[in-house]
Amino acid sequence: ADSSIDRWLGALRQHHDSTYRHSMYVCGTLAYFGHEIGARGLDLKQLTVGGYLHDAGKARIPLDVLDKPGKLDDAEWLVMKRHPEYSREILLQENGLTEQIVEMAAHHHERIDGSGYPDGLKDGQITDIVRLTAIADVYSALTEPRAYKPAMSNEKAFEIMDSFNGHLDHDLLRRFREFILDIEGGANPA
Repeated sequence: ADSSIDRWLGALRQHHDSTYRHSMYVCGTLAYFGHEIGARGLDLKQLTVGGYLHDAGKARIPLDVLDKPGKLDDAEWLVMKRHPEYSREILLQENGLTEQIVEMAAHHHERIDGSGYPDGLKDGQITDIVRLTAIADVYSALTEPRAYKPAMSNEKAFEIMDSFNGHLDHDLLRRFREFILDIEGGANPA
């Protein structure tokens, strides 16, 4: 499975380098935070590999949509919203990937209140590993510099994430915030 994973990641890097860099950032964030909250062995490996592969489906999204500065129109948004389904299709064809890794890719845009996509999952239908992926994905997207926006401070990112009512798991988000601010010396955990 490793060689086919490398092939997909190579394709993603060639297709869209900033998505590849985002995947690396999510992977590292999940690895460090997962270790902090006690994930070890296979659980930690799944978090890491799942973070690495969570956006594999973006290799099938046109560059004019991925690189558009500003807000996507309705048609572009429908195209972009397909990437978790594409990720699921891609990863289900690979041998050796666990169900959890596929879930991380397919469901990282689901929301606690059921308003996410692609399957409209809510509450207990969303596993902890997917909840962690969603937090790492949003945090990374906010704090990474992009061609169309500068990097955002940790404090501002967490302020925005806190305002997402019904989106993220707030207990996990609180622990994640404490972890990030502690390792970056941004503040003392409350």
